[in-house]
Amino acid sequence: MESNKLSAPLKIALVLDDYYPSSSGVSRSIQSQIDELSAMGHQVTLIAPEKNFTPPKNAEHIALKSVQPPGALKHTAVLSSTAHVAKLITKNHQFDVIHSQTDTGALILSARIARMQQIPHVHTFHTNMAGSVPYYAKSKMLAATIAYRLLAFKLHLIRRQKLINVNSKDSIFSSCSHFGKSYWKSQALMANAVDAIVTPSQYMLKYIQAASPNKQFIKKSIPNGYNEGLHKLISNTAVKKDRNTVRFISIGRISNEKRINTMVEAFKMAKLPNAELVLIGDGNQMPLIKQLATDTSNIKLLGQVHRLDDIAKHLKSSDVFVLTSYHFDNQPMVILEALAAELPILYCDDQLDVGVDKTNSIRTLPSASAISKGMTLLASDVALRNKLSRGSKQKCEQLSAKIMTEKYISLYRELMS
Repeated sequence: MESNKLSAPLKIALVLDDYYPSSSGVSRSIQSQIDELSAMGHQVTLIAPEKNFTPPKNAEHIALKSVQPPGALKHTAVLSSTAHVAKLITKNHQFDVIHSQTDTGALILSARIARMQQIPHVHTFHTNMAGSVPYYAKSKMLAATIAYRLLAFKLHLIRRQKLINVNSKDSIFSSCSHFGKSYWKSQALMANAVDAIVTPSQYMLKYIQAASPNKQFIKKSIPNGYNEGLHKLISNTAVKKDRNTVRFISIGRISNEKRINTMVEAFKMAKLPNAELVLIGDGNQMPLIKQLATDTSNIKLLGQVHRLDDIAKHLKSSDVFVLTSYHFDNQPMVILEALAAELPILYCDDQLDVGVDKTNSIRTLPSASAISKGMTLLASDVALRNKLSRGSKQKCEQLSAKIMTEKYISLYRELMS
């Protein structure tokens, strides 16, 4: 009987606070998980905010009330996570495993349901919270880190577990601010209150483990897989590139931590008459970016692009993908999209360890002048771009959504055994 349970299709709940669908990396990652899990015969239920909700075609869904905190990003909210909500869900739905994907309401609600149904609770840390510290005011960080720690305490109360000792004595934290250390310690506390944690990158696992040196967690690094639908669209999209212009492209949130202003400054500094920089996305830094780009005709601001076929066309018609975030991102989904389009990648974050290395990327120092030199090199060297493009194609084959999902299924079954 136990053997049948460990080979039968699973009933899996995926829970997130972000609006669905949205342009956020977490939302896009979940879409890939839903597609692959359902294709493998598993029954998936998505639990997400009801606002702006479009149900996935290949999964069941539970849309809940949520609140959007003041100053929150457009795509983020906090899911309703009361015991009453958890009881209602448990009354009508029975799962084999529950998997929370964001660190606020989704995490708390999943813990409640896991306890009520006596099922494993897996949590993925998609966001390097400590990485956001340098880009926001101290007053905001103080409130945010306190709220995050209280969330960790609440999680322990729900699971009825003792708090573990956490600290930031390890040398890995030497360059972290007080607030950054607080975030890592809170994530270590959260890790102790679930059955297993997952991060897309290795470096986040190292920080979380270092904050709790006397406690070993069930932990896995499972990189996100590229969206199969986008990959097919890119493969099937016929676009004639302008061979007289080298097109640099960036896709993502136009916000402080993404350092798009540094990207624009670097491009202007490079003074490349036969190149253009295309920015896709929106966010609180857009007014500044518009101001920086006013006197430059070869910087294109396209705003949000929601349709996958349009994103595919923009990627296919580009020559280099640029990422300027530094010590913030975990495993950006946009890197996977660049790999799917076989684009060379220019980046500056020495912590990134998924989808980028010397075979497909150029890594510079994080300054505008260093990034500018990288742009100049890639704009002038066609042979180098072609070599790195081949590297991206090979990398893409190693990071499929199917591989990601098989690793998740293996983890789920391990916890159920």
